[in-house]
Amino acid sequence: MLNDLYGKAMVSRVFDSVGSPEKIFGQELWPSCFDCDICGIRSSCRYLNVLRRVKAIQRIQQANLPDQRSLSDIFGLVDIK
Repeated sequence: MLNDLYGKAMVSRVFDSVGSPEKIFGQELWPSCFDCDICGIRSSCRYLNVLRRVKAIQRIQQANLPDQRSLSDIFGLVDIK
């Protein structure tokens, strides 16, 4: 999953840098304006990949919301009406 989010090269660099945590993020360029047309890291940006994954998870969660009344019965909580 980390490779999907950040790319294989980035994950490798982070794992190689674990011994010096203060240096992990200092070596990388990060988006700051979200104006993709002028972005200097556009070719390596993973923002849209992350956004697609988040949206897919949100759709799955929305389709599988738990029934609160059933959970209340199962756990013997106060009756919700």
